[in-house]
Amino acid sequence: MRFGVCCSDTETSVVLGAGFDYVELPANLMVQNHPDYCRFPCKATNLFFPPWIKLIGADATPYRDYVAQLLRCAKEVGIETMVIGSGGSRRAPDDMDRAESMALFVDVVKNIHEMAAETGIVIAPESLNRTETNVANDLRELAESMREIGAGYTADSYHILIEWDATNVGDSAPSEEYWREQIPYCPSHVHIADLPRLSPRPSDYMMEGFANRLRELGFDNKVSLECKRDGNFDFALALSDLKEIFAEN
Repeated sequence: MRFGVCCSDTETSVVLGAGFDYVELPANLMVQNHPDYCRFPCKATNLFFPPWIKLIGADATPYRDYVAQLLRCAKEVGIETMVIGSGGSRRAPDDMDRAESMALFVDVVKNIHEMAAETGIVIAPESLNRTETNVANDLRELAESMREIGAGYTADSYHILIEWDATNVGDSAPSEEYWREQIPYCPSHVHIADLPRLSPRPSDYMMEGFANRLRELGFDNKVSLECKRDGNFDFALALSDLKEIFAEN
């Protein structure tokens, strides 16, 4: 298992100096900055689309030329996994049928997955909570859709937890069965943060079921910390905590 941090290019030195294996940088800045990205062990990206690209609805914009250029840069940099979050780009009109908007998003991912096939890069969208977008909020539904088209998917603990919290008021933590439902098979990539979107601690009981489910599935790939932090954030402690959370029982 490798551990990284979703960060900006200005944070790479401190992240790597703390012992993390890689950095996960914004994809939507890579086209103009990819020579800089080549200087770092950047193995994954997030923020796939810039906000001016719209994927669903009457104001949908062309995206294939952007994606083709982005994939060329990503291959040169050595990217292994590209996460598609991009809540603004994939947001559907409020009056659109939910199933229709989901089908349109899956079709976009299918196109990108096919475009990426010859690069060896895994395209791995993530579910996002309802405060960020209105398409693909349920991870299980997204994962099953990705299995049908042969693409990867990202399991993001924060988005799973905030969706769980919105509908399970009074319960102390998601059950083991809930994690099995939400993560139906082994993900391609993982984003991790606790429910307030802070760096998780080993004592955080909300993380136990998430880590157990990944362990149960034999997950042994990249885990990217994606959390809030200030200028005094201790990256070395965060890495130590992550290793303890995912240590074998």
